[in-house]
Amino acid sequence: MELARRGVETTAIDCTAQKALRYYFGLDTSQDLLRFDASGEEPFAVSGVSLRDGHAPGEATEIAAKIENLRNRGGGAVIVDVASGDMALLDALLPIANLRVCMIDPGPVALNALIHLGQGVPLLDLERTALVLNLRDDTRKLSRHIHMLCNSAFAPLMIGSVRRDECVNEAVAKLDPLPKAYPASPALKDIEQLASRIMDRIATGVHEQEAAR
Repeated sequence: MELARRGVETTAIDCTAQKALRYYFGLDTSQDLLRFDASGEEPFAVSGVSLRDGHAPGEATEIAAKIENLRNRGGGAVIVDVASGDMALLDALLPIANLRVCMIDPGPVALNALIHLGQGVPLLDLERTALVLNLRDDTRKLSRHIHMLCNSAFAPLMIGSVRRDECVNEAVAKLDPLPKAYPASPALKDIEQLASRIMDRIATGVHEQEAAR
């Protein structure tokens, strides 16, 4: 929504079985979204974002190819929500992605999982990868320490954090987008900064790729 507000043509594709992405746009699962590979119809749009349903059985490489075709046809930004355990789709998307954004929670389990992120490649050597600390709570000692650790140990990859904010859950419960329900939400301010850093990171990556060619 923040990218769309800045004038970027934005499509969000939900590739998870839970279909949870639509809740953050004020929709529920009874409202069917246009399939990501459908053509000839106008997709459902909320706050300037075209929403598409991307969960489908089939080969991950085939799904990734269709998503790439959609991006090439429409231009702009295509954001794909991939389930954390769907490694086949993630591996198929990585070669065509400008940036992989990994959300991590401020807890020991999430930190331990980071060592598996690169599947054998050292974390700091990963290309086109960014980390975001989600649900940051500065009132809790462990959360503060993990925030400091991430900023020091993974500085090249860290692009921001989002504070724990009950406004997010309350907005979802009301089926209202966060900017509409709680425009003064602290988490929303964090997301605005995050959008800027994502755009900067993508622009830098594109320029580096062009220079390499």
